[in-house]
Amino acid sequence: MAQHLFDYSMYFGYLLDIVLLIFALIFCFRKSKPKFIKVFAVFSFANILSDINSAIGIHFANGGNEGVVQIVRVIYSLLMLFELIFFTYLLSQLIQSVIAKKTTGLLYILFILSFTLFL
Repeated sequence: MAQHLFDYSMYFGYLLDIVLLIFALIFCFRKSKPKFIKVFAVFSFANILSDINSAIGIHFANGGNEGVVQIVRVIYSLLMLFELIFFTYLLSQLIQSVIAKKTTGLLYILFILSFTLFL
């Protein structure tokens, strides 16, 4: 029973990501929208790639193919890095304060350094 609930929630998440991409493609490219809003379609597409990647990882983890699982982990880490870059860009567009922008940039650099050291 618990496995079925997990599967249903996973499929529901996939469906929501597809709906998010459709809405992003419809609404984000209107002329009246700011530039940073238009990149949500890219983020939505990256979410779908993340879902596909996790589905592949789950499938091959059960089969015992460790090489594919390692590749999936690296791709997942790169997608995490993409999300970090995306949200840092979004914050830099929304924040007006120079001090806050510099602090965000410093935290971003520190995270990237720690991420690459422990990858």
